[in-house]
Amino acid sequence: MYLRQDHTPVTLGGRQSRYEEVTASGIALATKIRTRLILALVLGRVARARFEQAIGRTDRLEFVGTLAALREQVFNATVLVTVVAEARDEHGAPTAPLLREILAVRPATAIIGYCHARSASADILDLACAGIDELVQEGIDDEGIALRAAFTGSVEACAARSVRESIEHLIPLAVRPLVDFCLQYPQEDHSVEGLGRALGVDRKTLLNHSHRLALPPPSALAMWCRLLLAAAILESTGQSVERVALALDFASPSAFRNACRRYANERPSTWRAPGGLARVVRCFEEHCNRCRMR
Repeated sequence: MYLRQDHTPVTLGGRQSRYEEVTASGIALATKIRTRLILALVLGRVARARFEQAIGRTDRLEFVGTLAALREQVFNATVLVTVVAEARDEHGAPTAPLLREILAVRPATAIIGYCHARSASADILDLACAGIDELVQEGIDDEGIALRAAFTGSVEACAARSVRESIEHLIPLAVRPLVDFCLQYPQEDHSVEGLGRALGVDRKTLLNHSHRLALPPPSALAMWCRLLLAAAILESTGQSVERVALALDFASPSAFRNACRRYANERPSTWRAPGGLARVVRCFEEHCNRCRMR
Protein backbone atom coordinates (compact mmCIF):
# COMPACT_ATOMS: atom_id res chain seq x y z
CA MET A 1 0.00 0.00 0.00
CA TYR A 2 1.42 3.37 -1.04
CA LEU A 3 0.46 7.06 -1.12
CA ARG A 4 -0.41 9.05 -4.19
CA GLN A 5 1.09 12.52 -4.63
CA ASP A 6 -2.01 13.99 -2.97
CA HIS A 7 -1.35 11.69 0.03
CA THR A 8 -4.42 9.50 -0.51
CA PRO A 9 -3.78 5.80 0.22
CA VAL A 10 -3.54 3.24 -2.56
CA THR A 11 -3.61 -0.51 -1.96
CA LEU A 12 -1.45 -3.04 -3.80
CA GLY A 13 -4.39 -3.62 -6.13
CA GLY A 14 -4.10 0.00 -7.25
CA ARG A 15 -7.22 1.43 -5.64
CA GLN A 16 -7.90 3.47 -2.57
CA SER A 17 -9.60 1.54 0.20
CA ARG A 18 -13.30 2.39 0.20
CA TYR A 19 -13.30 2.12 3.98
CA GLU A 20 -10.82 4.99 4.08
CA GLU A 21 -12.86 6.97 1.53
CA VAL A 22 -15.96 6.60 3.68
CA THR A 23 -14.04 7.71 6.77
CA ALA A 24 -12.44 10.65 4.97
CA SER A 25 -15.81 11.84 3.65
CA GLY A 26 -16.94 12.65 7.16
CA ILE A 27 -20.06 10.49 6.92
CA ALA A 28 -21.11 9.42 10.39
CA LEU A 29 -21.86 5.71 10.31
CA ALA A 30 -22.91 3.66 13.30
CA THR A 31 -20.47 0.80 13.78
CA LYS A 32 -19.83 -1.94 16.25
CA ILE A 33 -16.41 -3.13 15.18
CA ARG A 34 -15.31 -6.53 16.40
CA THR A 35 -12.09 -6.59 18.43
CA ARG A 36 -9.13 -7.89 16.47
CA LEU A 37 -5.77 -8.97 17.88
CA ILE A 38 -2.84 -7.48 15.98
CA LEU A 39 0.41 -9.37 16.49
CA ALA A 40 3.34 -7.34 15.23
CA LEU A 41 6.78 -8.82 14.74
CA VAL A 42 8.22 -5.32 14.43
CA LEU A 43 11.59 -4.71 16.05
CA GLY A 44 12.47 -1.02 15.88
CA ARG A 45 11.38 1.34 18.64
CA VAL A 46 10.40 4.08 16.21
CA ALA A 47 8.47 1.62 14.03
CA ARG A 48 6.61 0.25 17.05
CA ALA A 49 5.65 3.76 18.10
CA ARG A 50 4.19 4.43 14.65
CA PHE A 51 2.08 1.28 14.85
CA GLU A 52 0.85 2.18 18.33
CA GLN A 53 -0.28 5.60 17.11
CA ALA A 54 -2.07 4.22 14.04
CA ILE A 55 -4.00 1.33 15.60
CA GLY A 56 -7.61 2.05 16.49
CA ARG A 57 -8.97 1.73 19.99
CA THR A 58 -11.05 -1.31 19.10
CA ASP A 59 -7.96 -3.36 18.20
CA ARG A 60 -5.51 -4.93 20.64
CA LEU A 61 -1.86 -4.56 19.58
CA GLU A 62 0.88 -6.85 20.92
CA PHE A 63 4.51 -6.90 19.84
CA VAL A 64 6.66 -10.02 19.57
CA GLY A 65 10.31 -10.45 18.69
CA THR A 66 10.71 -14.09 17.70
CA LEU A 67 9.10 -16.64 15.45
CA ALA A 68 8.38 -18.89 18.43
CA ALA A 69 6.43 -16.15 20.21
CA LEU A 70 4.50 -15.27 17.07
CA ARG A 71 3.61 -18.91 16.37
CA GLU A 72 2.42 -19.50 19.92
CA GLN A 73 0.22 -16.41 20.06
CA VAL A 74 -1.32 -16.89 16.60
CA PHE A 75 -2.25 -20.52 17.11
CA ASN A 76 -3.55 -19.98 20.65
CA ALA A 77 -5.62 -16.91 19.79
CA THR A 78 -9.39 -17.15 20.30
CA VAL A 79 -10.19 -13.97 18.32
CA LEU A 80 -9.53 -12.81 14.78
CA VAL A 81 -5.88 -12.05 14.18
CA THR A 82 -3.92 -9.73 11.92
CA VAL A 83 -0.19 -10.41 11.69
CA VAL A 84 2.41 -7.76 10.87
CA ALA A 85 5.82 -9.24 10.19
CA GLU A 86 9.23 -8.08 9.13
CA ALA A 87 11.27 -10.31 6.87
CA ARG A 88 13.38 -11.61 9.78
CA ASP A 89 12.94 -11.89 13.54
CA GLU A 90 15.36 -10.60 16.20
CA HIS A 91 17.54 -13.70 15.76
CA GLY A 92 17.78 -13.23 11.99
CA ALA A 93 15.47 -16.15 11.14
CA PRO A 94 13.27 -15.61 8.03
CA THR A 95 9.57 -15.16 8.76
CA ALA A 96 8.20 -16.24 5.36
CA PRO A 97 7.96 -20.00 6.20
CA LEU A 98 5.92 -19.26 9.34
CA LEU A 99 3.62 -16.90 7.45
CA ARG A 100 2.88 -19.68 4.95
CA GLU A 101 2.19 -22.05 7.84
CA ILE A 102 -0.20 -19.54 9.43
CA LEU A 103 -2.15 -19.14 6.19
CA ALA A 104 -2.37 -22.91 5.79
CA VAL A 105 -3.69 -23.45 9.32
CA ARG A 106 -5.63 -20.21 9.86
CA PRO A 107 -6.52 -18.83 6.40
CA ALA A 108 -8.75 -16.14 7.96
CA THR A 109 -5.62 -14.40 9.27
CA ALA A 110 -4.81 -11.12 7.52
CA ILE A 111 -1.06 -10.66 7.04
CA ILE A 112 0.89 -7.45 6.43
CA GLY A 113 4.55 -7.48 5.47
CA TYR A 114 6.76 -4.71 6.85
CA CYS A 115 9.97 -3.71 5.07
CA HIS A 116 12.76 -1.49 6.34
CA ALA A 117 14.53 0.87 3.99
CA ARG A 118 17.61 -1.31 4.48
CA SER A 119 15.80 -4.60 3.79
CA ALA A 120 17.50 -6.83 1.25
CA SER A 121 15.68 -7.37 -2.03
CA ALA A 122 15.67 -11.12 -1.44
CA ASP A 123 13.93 -10.64 1.92
CA ILE A 124 11.26 -8.41 0.38
CA LEU A 125 10.69 -10.98 -2.35
CA ASP A 126 10.34 -13.76 0.25
CA LEU A 127 7.70 -11.72 2.08
CA ALA A 128 5.78 -11.00 -1.12
CA CYS A 129 5.80 -14.68 -2.09
CA ALA A 130 4.58 -15.80 1.35
CA GLY A 131 1.00 -14.81 0.57
CA ILE A 132 0.85 -11.47 2.40
CA ASP A 133 -2.19 -9.26 1.88
CA GLU A 134 -0.42 -5.88 2.06
CA LEU A 135 3.13 -4.58 2.03
CA VAL A 136 4.16 -1.55 4.11
CA GLN A 137 7.48 0.25 3.69
CA GLU A 138 9.31 2.08 6.44
CA GLY A 139 9.22 5.85 6.05
CA ILE A 140 6.73 5.73 3.17
CA ASP A 141 3.41 4.34 4.36
CA ASP A 142 3.97 3.21 7.95
CA GLU A 143 2.12 5.92 9.84
CA GLY A 144 -1.22 7.70 10.09
CA ILE A 145 -3.93 7.20 7.52
CA ALA A 146 -1.60 5.27 5.20
CA LEU A 147 -0.91 2.60 7.80
CA ARG A 148 -4.59 2.38 8.79
CA ALA A 149 -5.46 1.93 5.12
CA ALA A 150 -3.00 -0.96 4.95
CA PHE A 151 -4.79 -2.69 7.82
CA THR A 152 -8.13 -2.13 6.10
CA GLY A 153 -6.80 -3.40 2.78
CA SER A 154 -5.45 -6.54 4.43
CA VAL A 155 -8.88 -7.29 5.89
CA GLU A 156 -10.50 -6.85 2.47
CA ALA A 157 -7.93 -9.12 0.83
CA CYS A 158 -8.33 -11.70 3.59
CA ALA A 159 -12.11 -11.65 3.11
CA ALA A 160 -11.67 -12.24 -0.62
CA ARG A 161 -9.37 -15.18 0.13
CA SER A 162 -11.94 -16.68 2.51
CA VAL A 163 -14.67 -16.37 -0.10
CA ARG A 164 -12.48 -17.86 -2.82
CA GLU A 165 -11.71 -20.90 -0.69
CA SER A 166 -15.36 -21.29 0.36
CA ILE A 167 -16.75 -21.41 -3.19
CA GLU A 168 -13.82 -23.03 -5.00
CA HIS A 169 -15.68 -26.34 -5.29
CA LEU A 170 -18.60 -24.57 -7.01
CA ILE A 171 -16.64 -22.65 -9.64
CA PRO A 172 -15.33 -24.41 -12.78
CA LEU A 173 -11.84 -23.47 -13.94
CA ALA A 174 -13.16 -21.67 -17.00
CA VAL A 175 -14.86 -18.93 -14.95
CA ARG A 176 -12.40 -18.60 -12.05
CA PRO A 177 -10.67 -15.59 -13.64
CA LEU A 178 -14.03 -13.82 -13.64
CA VAL A 179 -14.67 -14.68 -10.00
CA ASP A 180 -11.15 -13.64 -8.98
CA PHE A 181 -11.59 -10.28 -10.72
CA CYS A 182 -14.94 -9.63 -9.03
CA LEU A 183 -13.55 -10.47 -5.61
CA GLN A 184 -10.40 -8.41 -6.03
CA TYR A 185 -12.13 -5.39 -7.59
CA PRO A 186 -15.69 -5.27 -6.20
CA GLN A 187 -16.05 -1.58 -7.06
CA GLU A 188 -15.34 -1.98 -10.78
CA ASP A 189 -17.90 -2.14 -13.59
CA HIS A 190 -19.49 -5.60 -13.31
CA SER A 191 -21.77 -5.38 -16.32
CA VAL A 192 -21.20 -8.06 -18.94
CA GLU A 193 -19.49 -5.48 -21.15
CA GLY A 194 -17.31 -4.24 -18.29
CA LEU A 195 -16.31 -7.75 -17.26
CA GLY A 196 -15.49 -8.61 -20.87
CA ARG A 197 -13.23 -5.56 -21.20
CA ALA A 198 -11.46 -6.32 -17.91
CA LEU A 199 -10.84 -9.96 -18.82
CA GLY A 200 -10.04 -9.31 -22.47
CA VAL A 201 -12.84 -11.48 -23.89
CA ASP A 202 -15.99 -10.82 -25.84
CA ARG A 203 -19.23 -10.45 -23.86
CA LYS A 204 -20.74 -13.33 -25.86
CA THR A 205 -17.89 -15.57 -24.73
CA LEU A 206 -18.73 -14.85 -21.10
CA LEU A 207 -22.42 -15.52 -21.69
CA ASN A 208 -21.65 -18.74 -23.55
CA HIS A 209 -19.40 -19.95 -20.73
CA SER A 210 -22.14 -19.36 -18.17
CA HIS A 211 -24.77 -21.06 -20.31
CA ARG A 212 -22.58 -24.07 -21.17
CA LEU A 213 -21.56 -24.58 -17.53
CA ALA A 214 -25.10 -24.03 -16.23
CA LEU A 215 -24.00 -21.15 -14.01
CA PRO A 216 -25.72 -17.83 -13.23
CA PRO A 217 -25.19 -15.15 -15.91
CA PRO A 218 -21.95 -13.15 -15.52
CA SER A 219 -23.63 -10.09 -14.00
CA ALA A 220 -25.48 -12.26 -11.46
CA LEU A 221 -22.27 -14.16 -10.66
CA ALA A 222 -20.55 -10.82 -10.06
CA MET A 223 -23.32 -9.75 -7.68
CA TRP A 224 -22.99 -13.01 -5.77
CA CYS A 225 -19.26 -12.30 -5.41
CA ARG A 226 -20.00 -8.89 -3.90
CA LEU A 227 -22.56 -10.36 -1.51
CA LEU A 228 -20.20 -13.14 -0.45
CA LEU A 229 -17.45 -10.59 0.08
CA ALA A 230 -19.83 -8.44 2.12
CA ALA A 231 -20.76 -11.43 4.27
CA ALA A 232 -17.09 -12.23 4.93
CA ILE A 233 -16.35 -8.64 5.93
CA LEU A 234 -19.46 -8.34 8.11
CA GLU A 235 -18.69 -11.59 9.91
CA SER A 236 -15.00 -10.90 10.46
CA THR A 237 -15.12 -7.21 11.38
CA GLY A 238 -18.57 -6.55 12.81
CA GLN A 239 -18.82 -3.38 10.71
CA SER A 240 -22.22 -1.82 10.18
CA VAL A 241 -24.27 -2.78 7.12
CA GLU A 242 -24.19 0.85 5.97
CA ARG A 243 -20.40 1.04 6.10
CA VAL A 244 -19.89 -2.20 4.18
CA ALA A 245 -22.50 -1.21 1.57
CA LEU A 246 -20.66 2.03 0.82
CA ALA A 247 -17.26 0.33 0.92
CA LEU A 248 -18.35 -2.18 -1.74
CA ASP A 249 -19.79 0.62 -3.86
CA PHE A 250 -23.48 -0.24 -3.67
CA ALA A 251 -25.63 2.72 -4.67
CA SER A 252 -26.96 2.96 -1.12
CA PRO A 253 -27.45 0.81 1.97
CA SER A 254 -31.03 0.23 0.78
CA ALA A 255 -29.76 -1.04 -2.57
CA PHE A 256 -27.45 -3.41 -0.70
CA ARG A 257 -30.29 -4.71 1.48
CA ASN A 258 -32.52 -5.17 -1.59
CA ALA A 259 -29.79 -7.19 -3.34
CA CYS A 260 -29.44 -9.39 -0.24
CA ARG A 261 -33.17 -10.07 -0.17
CA ARG A 262 -33.36 -10.68 -3.92
CA TYR A 263 -30.43 -13.07 -4.15
CA ALA A 264 -30.13 -14.68 -0.71
CA ASN A 265 -33.51 -13.89 0.85
CA GLU A 266 -31.72 -12.73 3.99
CA ARG A 267 -31.03 -9.53 5.91
CA PRO A 268 -27.34 -8.59 5.78
CA SER A 269 -27.33 -7.68 9.48
CA THR A 270 -27.63 -11.39 10.28
CA TRP A 271 -24.33 -12.04 8.49
CA ARG A 272 -22.42 -10.32 11.29
CA ALA A 273 -22.96 -13.39 13.49
CA PRO A 274 -20.59 -16.38 13.30
CA GLY A 275 -21.38 -18.52 10.26
CA GLY A 276 -22.65 -15.58 8.19
CA LEU A 277 -20.40 -16.34 5.22
CA ALA A 278 -21.25 -20.05 5.36
CA ARG A 279 -24.97 -19.24 5.09
CA VAL A 280 -24.45 -17.08 2.02
CA VAL A 281 -22.28 -19.80 0.46
CA ARG A 282 -25.18 -22.24 0.93
CA CYS A 283 -27.56 -19.78 -0.71
CA PHE A 284 -25.15 -19.40 -3.63
CA GLU A 285 -24.83 -23.18 -3.97
CA GLU A 286 -28.62 -23.56 -4.02
CA HIS A 287 -28.83 -20.87 -6.72
CA CYS A 288 -26.22 -22.70 -8.82
CA ASN A 289 -28.14 -25.96 -8.41
CA ARG A 290 -31.31 -24.31 -9.65
CA CYS A 291 -29.43 -23.05 -12.69
CA ARG A 292 -28.30 -26.60 -13.48
CA MET A 293 -31.86 -27.93 -13.26
CA ARG A 294 -33.22 -25.50 -15.85
